[in-house]
Amino acid sequence: MAKKKFVFYNLRETYHELGEYEFKIVLDPKSFRNASLSEVSIKDSDGRGMKFSFEKWGRKINCKFLIDREVPDGVSTITMKLKDDAGHEYNGISRFWVIKP
Repeated sequence: MAKKKFVFYNLRETYHELGEYEFKIVLDPKSFRNASLSEVSIKDSDGRGMKFSFEKWGRKINCKFLIDREVPDGVSTITMKLKDDAGHEYNGISRFWVIKP
């Protein structure tokens, strides 16, 4: 069984309220020295990019994203392109529901 290359923290399965939210991605120290070569994107259920920002610090990626009235209900997707120091690329994906009141 392959070892996970990353772990999510504070990412919920479902978001019910409008507002700004934050989650963290931590990269495996055996594969990555830092996150400087990695990229993250967040798209809503219509495939449009959501408003978000991220900061990289060591092997950690801190992400903040906004759920406002423009974000439709449905499944949103976080995609990642993670590159290790040797240039190998790993793709990651996670999903969460947006169900607004």
